[in-house]
Amino acid sequence: MADIRVNVADTFIDPLRRLLGLKTNAEVVQEALTLLNWAAEEKDRGRLILSSDINGERFERLAMRSLSVIGSGAGGGAKTGLRESEGWQPS
Repeated sequence: MADIRVNVADTFIDPLRRLLGLKTNAEVVQEALTLLNWAAEEKDRGRLILSSDINGERFERLAMRSLSVIGSGAGGGAKTGLRESEGWQPS
């Protein structure tokens, strides 16, 4: 298991941790990596990462530099093998 250490301002992580109802900063990081993993795999499949209003009418597209380097959807990119649907659970 990788040991990851990051410096994040308390003014950023504390409100986020409370909003998500999480107890530790490690849980915030685990949730963030789970979401990033999903987004990367979806992008590798050629899908867009979007959010919409409650009526499904107004859309916003997620723009992240790290996701923009992923291919056009041929599915040939490196796979993390960490899909929750395949049994992976954050520790």
